[in-house]
Amino acid sequence: MTILLGCKIIGGLLVSVAHRYIVRVAKKEGLWWGIAAMFVPGFSIFFAVLHRVDLKKPLVVQVCGFTLLLASFTIMATKTATETSALVAAAKKTAAAEDASTATEAATPAPQVETLEQKTARLNAWFKQLEAKRATLKTTSQVNAFNAETKQYEALMREVEEQSRNASPADQVAYLTTWYQALNAKRAKLDPNDAAAVHAFNEEAARYQAALHAKNNPPPAQVVASAK
Repeated sequence: MTILLGCKIIGGLLVSVAHRYIVRVAKKEGLWWGIAAMFVPGFSIFFAVLHRVDLKKPLVVQVCGFTLLLASFTIMATKTATETSALVAAAKKTAAAEDASTATEAATPAPQVETLEQKTARLNAWFKQLEAKRATLKTTSQVNAFNAETKQYEALMREVEEQSRNASPADQVAYLTTWYQALNAKRAKLDPNDAAAVHAFNEEAARYQAALHAKNNPPPAQVVASAK
């Protein structure tokens, strides 16, 4: 950019100096020659060509100045066009990426919220898997992994219990029935000598009884006193 600016300045100076010299010579030829050389674009070059014997050096200087100006402006215009094309291409690429991202988001299905029935079914299936894993536990790492998974199972079970409190009566009955069946299945496989398993079963049974009691004995409706 600095080089182009220098070329413009040098070219302008060369054209200006040569133009003034040619105009001064043209005035000597006549007033109208001088006025035409000063104000009519390109006439100074025409006059210098007619008197090229006397104005050979100013003509060459002026032509060199015009060449520098033309070259600098051409290079700048080409550079500007290239930068503009690059910006347009980048904008198109960004727009295409945004469109692709929008299309991907639109095509991605929204996550489905599990119903109480689905969570209960998942709990039952998960319990069966845990029972099958319990029978194959051998190493300490397997026991630790089993205990971690059991905590996840219990967290989901508490979530289901909480959700069941706000469910419809029909969903509550279905959930409690499924829970009762699961407790009976656990009772049948319960080892009385396994204190931890017995304790966990008793806790879950207590929670079942509390949920059953809450369903059968809903809290009384609040009585709002009317203002007098």
